Amino acid sequence: MSGMFRATMNRNQYRAQLYMRGRCAAQLFTVCALVGGAIYVGWDPTKLGKKQTKPFTSGEEQNFSG
Repeated sequence: MSGMFRATMNRNQYRAQLYMRGRCAAQLFTVCALVGGAIYVGWDPTKLGKKQTKPFTSGEEQNFSG
């Protein structure tokens, strides 16, 4: 970011444009990494906002009487 600022202050448009393209490429990589990670982990968008409850089995019943 400081390189782009310096290039802009020195009126080097070509260099500033290269920094901006690099920034866009880094943002694209970040988005692809996040989406790829979500797909790899198995993110299911249909379950958003819903609590997942584990049903009790006979051996795991708990006493909630306080």
